[in-house]
Amino acid sequence: MLEHETWLLWAENDLIIASILINHPEVTVSGVFYHCQQCIEKALKAYLSFKKQAKPKTHDLIKLMRLCTQFDEAFFTLNSISLDLDPPYKLQPLS
Repeated sequence: MLEHETWLLWAENDLIIASILINHPEVTVSGVFYHCQQCIEKALKAYLSFKKQAKPKTHDLIKLMRLCTQFDEAFFTLNSISLDLDPPYKLQPLS
């Protein structure tokens, strides 16, 4: 399995966990958001891996998306999602 495929597998696992937790009455929304953020982070790192780029040791979705937009500007469309899931960076738009 290639490195980017492993990252995508991990991302898919977080998405599955989030989809299970969202229907669990005792789980807080922040618990679901955590796994959604992790899914996006790992998917972005998969893309960087696919492009043979270094993957910074960060959880910062904005930083990861900025790196990905160097190869495909379509990543700008994820700006609002990342701002919602990355609260410490809520005031820092991508562009």
